[in-house]
This record gives sequence, C-alpha cells and structure tokens, in this order.
Amino acid sequence: MPSIIKTSVSFILFLATFVSAQSFSVNSGAGIIMTPTARMLEEGTITLNISEYAPFNKVSLVANPFNWLEASVYYTDVNVRSYYPGSKQSYKDKGFSFKIKALEETRYSPAFAIGFEDIAGTSIFKSEYFVASKKINNFELSLGLGFGDLGSRGNVENFIRGGERSKWDFSSGGEIKDDFFKGKSSFFGGVQYELEDFGTILKAEYDGNSYADNLDLLPGLAGYLPKSRYNFGLEKSFSDKYSIGLNYIKGSEIAVNFTARFNTAKSKNDYDLKVKSESTAQSRYIRILEDLKKVNIYLQNALIDDRSKVVKIKYVQNSYYDNVNVANKIAKYLEQQHDLYGYEINITPGNGAFEYSTLSRVYDKRFDAKKSVHIDYPFSPKVIYPVFNYALTPNLVSHVGSPSGFYFGGIDLNLVSILEFKYFQISSVYSTRLYDNFERLSYDPNPTRLPQVRTNIQEYLKKSKNSFDELTINLFNQVTSEHNFLFSAGHLEQMFSGSHFEYLYKPTNSLFSVGFEFSRVRQRDFDGSFDSFLDYQTSTYHLNTYLAEPKHRLIFHLSYGKYLAKDEGFTFDVSRKFKNGASMGAYFSLTNISKEDFGEGSFDKGIYFQYPINILNNKNNTNSFSSFHYKPITRDGAAKLKAPKRLHLLTEGSQSYEQYFKRNY
Repeated sequence: MPSIIKTSVSFILFLATFVSAQSFSVNSGAGIIMTPTARMLEEGTITLNISEYAPFNKVSLVANPFNWLEASVYYTDVNVRSYYPGSKQSYKDKGFSFKIKALEETRYSPAFAIGFEDIAGTSIFKSEYFVASKKINNFELSLGLGFGDLGSRGNVENFIRGGERSKWDFSSGGEIKDDFFKGKSSFFGGVQYELEDFGTILKAEYDGNSYADNLDLLPGLAGYLPKSRYNFGLEKSFSDKYSIGLNYIKGSEIAVNFTARFNTAKSKNDYDLKVKSESTAQSRYIRILEDLKKVNIYLQNALIDDRSKVVKIKYVQNSYYDNVNVANKIAKYLEQQHDLYGYEINITPGNGAFEYSTLSRVYDKRFDAKKSVHIDYPFSPKVIYPVFNYALTPNLVSHVGSPSGFYFGGIDLNLVSILEFKYFQISSVYSTRLYDNFERLSYDPNPTRLPQVRTNIQEYLKKSKNSFDELTINLFNQVTSEHNFLFSAGHLEQMFSGSHFEYLYKPTNSLFSVGFEFSRVRQRDFDGSFDSFLDYQTSTYHLNTYLAEPKHRLIFHLSYGKYLAKDEGFTFDVSRKFKNGASMGAYFSLTNISKEDFGEGSFDKGIYFQYPINILNNKNNTNSFSSFHYKPITRDGAAKLKAPKRLHLLTEGSQSYEQYFKRNY
C-alpha cells in the first residue's frame, strides 16, 4: 500500500466515530465512482476521502459549509512523473474544487448542480460540469455534461463556449485561466441502487473522461488508458461510521477509496444549570456566588433591588460558547431559587477584561441585546490575584507536500499556561518534541526576492525541539464596550518575537466593526532558544474591517497593510459560523509582488476549520475548540504575524455577533 494511504488510514479510523452513510466518488466529493452527482452532505460536514487507482493516489478534504455548497482541496500522487528531475519522489499535484447545488430535488424534478474541478491548479484534472440527480425508491439516476477532463471523450458538440482549452503545465499552479467550458464536451452519468439492509450501494456509470489528453506531458499514462468507458463498483458503510468503496474501472483497473466524515455543526451546546447551594449563609449574593461557581460561572458584580424589582448581574465564564444561552440559564435559576419572579433581570456577560452588552429579561420574555451601560454594583466579590491556569495537551505537527516527501510529522507535548493579574496576563506555550521524522525533510525553496519569513519552516521543524512557542505579556483595556485595546510583547509565535498593538471599534447593535494593528518583530533563531535571534527585523501594520451577515451567519473580514516580507496588499476572508461555535472559512491574499516573485502557487490562499471539542466526547457544554488550517503551499508572500491574541476573537461573544445572530434569526 503506498505511503500516502498508510499515512491516512489511522486518521480515518479516528474519525470513524463521527461519520454517516453517503456515496462518494473516487475523485473527491459526493458522486458515483469517477463522476460527480448533484448530491450534497449536510451543512457543517467535513469529509476525508482517500483513494487509490493506478497511476494515481489521492487525498481529499471536503467541506460543506452550506447544504448547497461543496468545496474540496486535494493532493494527487502522480506515479508516472517524478517531483523534479532526479527526484526519487513522485509528483504531487495540488488542487481545489467546488460544486454548487442550483436546484433542490422535488417530487417530479431532479436536483441540479454545477461544478468546477481543479481551478487555480496545474489544470491536469481541470473540468467543469452540469449534473442532475433523481432518486426513485432505492434507485438514484444521474446524468451530466462535462467539459475539459470530464468531457475529453468529446461525444457531444460543445454548445456552451467555443475555442480550445489552454494546455496545462507544472509551472502554472495557482493561476486561474479563462478557459471554462471550452474544448471537448461529453455526457456522463450512472445509476446507484441502495441495499438498505446491508448498508451497501451498488454502482454503475458511463465515464466521459478518455484519460488521453495528458499523454504529451505524461507519456507514462499510455499504459493506463481505458479499455472500457463503463465503471462498476460498490460502497459499503459500517455502522454509519465510515465507508469503503471497491470499484472496477476502465475495464482493467481496481479503484479503492475510504471515506470518513463528521458534522461539526451538530454538537450540542446546551446544559441545565441545576445547582442548589448547601451554604447556610443568609445573603442571597453569597448563594448566587457559590451556586454559579459550581458550574464554572464567576460572579463579578450583583445588585438585587427588591423595591424596584430589578436585578443586575455581571459575570465572566469560559466554559460555554453561547453567552445568550448562559444568561437565560442564570435568569431562570434566579427566578426559581431566589424568589425573583416578576423582577426585571439584567445580565452582563464578560470575557476577562471585556464587557459585553447587557441582556434583559422580564418574566418569560426572551433576551434582547441592549446597549451596554456601566453600573456601580453594591456587591463585588474580591478576586485574589494572581490566578494561575494551565493545561497539558498533545499537539500534532505536520508538513505536507514537500519535494522530499509527501508527509512529515511529529508529536509535541504542550504546556499551556496563563498567569492572570488584575490588569494584565502572562501567557505561554512550552513545547517538547516527543517524536518526529523531520530529519529526512530537506528541500531548497525556489529563490525569490522576498525574505524567507515562512519558507524556512523546515529549519524550525528540525531544530526546535524544546522551546517556548509563545511567551507573552498581554495588556487588555476596554474604555467602553465599543472601544477595545490590546498590547502583547514577547515571543509572539514560533518564528517571531517583538511587540504587537491592536485596536478594535465594535459599535453596540451594529454588525460592522473596524480597527487596526501594528507590530515590530524580529525573527527568532531556528532552535527556538529564549534569547537567540536572526538578523531579520521588520514592522507590519493592517487595517481591519469586519462585517457579519446574520441570515446565513457569515463573517467577512477584509484587511489591508504590510506583511512580514515587506510586501503590501490585502487579505479577504469569509467564514460561516454555526450555532455551536464551529466555523468553516477560506481566504486569499493579493500583494504588490509578481507571480514570478511569489513563486509556485502565484498567490496566497487557504482554508480552515474550527470545531468544538465536544464532537469527540458528546458533552453538551464546551467553549473549547480545535482547529485545522490548510494552504496548498507555504510561500513568503502575504505572510501575516500569528499573534497569540486577537481582539475580534476575544470579543466574539459580544452582541454584534452571536447575540445578534440569536436575536434576529
């Protein structure tokens, strides 16, 4: 079994607990065998698909941020070409694809989708297509029209757009060429039959790909040309957790694929605040303090005015994602256990130094976000500083797609600690390497005029075994709930030390926020030592704007400024946030450097996921998240500082985001 498969099998088995049954193609997303369908997985689903069919091996990561959108990134191991002349490693092609469902299936009409394969890549597998799918009892029929790779049989005249497609080459990765729907076109399609009692899907299809258009640059493909245009296969699901596909393709080849998927948006974030203090204290304030502390909610200030029947509560917590839900639980608890029926209850959440907008409740009314006001509360529990928190966690370190090997990895043990004072904190991440194979990682990045601010990552991976990846002092200040300030100094990330300042203006009852950041940094030595640095120093700045779109829970982020390699330009980021705090996002950056100076990839881009830890343990309450970040290739252009603290994230629980989403939709 090729190494690309071996590397991923363990991850498949790890994810097996969280998957559901669905027919997947060998190539990446929802499909039959080699051809796509108009089907989509549930929104919030992330899928890992690993396939092997001569002469290709493929690893795909597929995301469904909406019920109508499927996006995927992939690596393809091309066994008939070396990575570069003289290399012992086969060529690894990187690509990006997406599919949009234009019409939902009805009783009488099929689902209809349009898709784009291998856009902004080398164009080896570049295709466009239209496809319709209709389910009839246990049968599902699909029929599509493909262009480019999917339409290379040319069995139907191209009536969409005339002209020849541009030839693909290995130096054009990252470029988007204006040849969509040009060239040959062909019909494709097939049928699937589901054996429900056996968790099995039987498949048959007609493939519109001739596999012959790439012979000029990949002559080794001649030995793998199809002897038949029909493919047959089956897909077996195991306990609705993962699936294996076994297929006979091209009349001569066996294709195998493994899929594992989990839905990041389905984890619950609800709980019952059922506490009853055993304290004999007569003060209602002390009872509230003790009861909330039992569920990791910490009272900051409180006022119970029996004369005017008003309650004012301020708290901080870091255990639950949704502060609107937390505030509702607190209000219900107060009404039931402290005889406060009929009182107007005003609750102000906070996050450390940051105060959010006040939420008000009278009787059984729902909470509404109102303008935050500062009140002098008569009851203020004393906090004894400093407060120390720590966690010991494993961390997987990976480097994918290097010329010297497809995958290099290691396991670190991270000691994460925060020492809280009244007006500042000291935070650190100390990393100890337990295992890695980075000694075999060796390649020479393509030379450019840009300083090596990221492409020398291999030196850090190989030499930094025990070090502080982060050691900073952080000062927070909130003049009002709308004006937020942050200053950090120290080892800001693995590769840079220095100082970082950020300001964020987030108006109450607004979906728009704006701010700026400035940093002065110096590049750290490769071994991660405490007081050793390289010669490179620079300053960066960025102007930031954020806009939340509540109906679809989208957050747009546009920034303009100067990056670590001294290039200037902008980064556009869009993400979708689910109700449980999970998110999916993508970004791209364009700066004032040419494609030639940027190098392979032409411009910076990537995708990322954030998902709550409780998808792994099925717990209902969490404010702990893990994340995954992917970019096809690491270059020096458009490189941003990875500051450990960001005001937009620190103030995320404010009314203009989660509270606004909840209130309006």
